[in-house]
Amino acid sequence: MSLIADLRSALKDNLDTIPSVNVSRFAMSSPKGTLLHLWPSGPLIYHQAFGTDPGLSEVHFTIQAVAEFSNDYSPQITLDRLLDVTGEDSVREAVESDRTLGGLADDVICDQAGGYEFSVGLDNVARLTTEWSVRVLVSS
Repeated sequence: MSLIADLRSALKDNLDTIPSVNVSRFAMSSPKGTLLHLWPSGPLIYHQAFGTDPGLSEVHFTIQAVAEFSNDYSPQITLDRLLDVTGEDSVREAVESDRTLGGLADDVICDQAGGYEFSVGLDNVARLTTEWSVRVLVSS
């Protein structure tokens, strides 16, 4: 596999510790139930350390929570728990639970989360979503 694929798998492993959701390391077009899925997002920054080639790189990922909007409050309660700073359902805490991603990374930082957004998928199902930004630092 590639480094990006390995990092995706390792991030999924960290997120799998959240008991209330399913996790996919690939973006899903029509997710079922409540799901966390992730993908690399820009920028991918190379040559962060002077005098080395390629040196320290910074890889950015987006993690998105998707909850089917079947009633008014249960998806909001679920996303509230996922957005918490700490706790067994906290995405931030799960992402940073192994900051080396099994030895692949120098550090992992879940640095921000967005608010709620409403969407309708390709399957015409209403969903509530929110996203987190994750930075992974990798030295070569």
